[in-house]
Amino acid sequence: MQRSRVQQLIGSLVIYFISAEFLYSWLRPIMSQNLASDSVVLLEYLSCAVALFAITDSMVMDLDAISKNRHKLWLIPLFVILDFVIQMILQNIFTAQSGNQGHVESVLHNNSILGIVLMFIMIVIVGPIMEEIIFQYFFQKTIFKGLLQRLKLNKLTVSIISIILATVMFMLYHVTSVSDFTSLAIFTYSDLILFAIIYELTDDNLVYPIVVHSIGNLIGFIFVFI
Repeated sequence: MQRSRVQQLIGSLVIYFISAEFLYSWLRPIMSQNLASDSVVLLEYLSCAVALFAITDSMVMDLDAISKNRHKLWLIPLFVILDFVIQMILQNIFTAQSGNQGHVESVLHNNSILGIVLMFIMIVIVGPIMEEIIFQYFFQKTIFKGLLQRLKLNKLTVSIISIILATVMFMLYHVTSVSDFTSLAIFTYSDLILFAIIYELTDDNLVYPIVVHSIGNLIGFIFVFI
């Protein structure tokens, strides 16, 4: 990847992280909940567009690989079902709701129609794209695999360790307070390991975890309003 594209990618990921983790709390004291939420979402849209531009070549190759070899497409419905089942099991074992989930549901239930539409795009499209770029493409593949391969470890060991590390990072990303640890709510995100696994099984093809993540979030979005 060209140096300028790398800089664009890292910049977009940093902006997205700040927007998702801190910007809402910074804006909330000076504007309404809806306006603060919409402002954060729009900035996340922008960072997603920049990130996709930065990895355009990689995404084109991933799509081309799927068009030439579709025998792994069955993994998508399988992992969507697995994700749904595992989430149901986890929610029954760890009954405490995470702060992140509570915030999202609160914003959705107390927002305008426009705000709900913006949140829908964020939750079902932008969020899955950016989170998979961050945790699978950037951390799992580029950082963890890159470092582990330099240690001359065998392929299976590299795969397992990178999957675990990327998943732990992904779970920690969803933590909003100490109570998420004390209540064990963090473990409701254990299903995130499925995205790392399908990414590995498809030879680091980012399209697969994005699609599974997007469908899973769509199901979750619908359940919020049922």
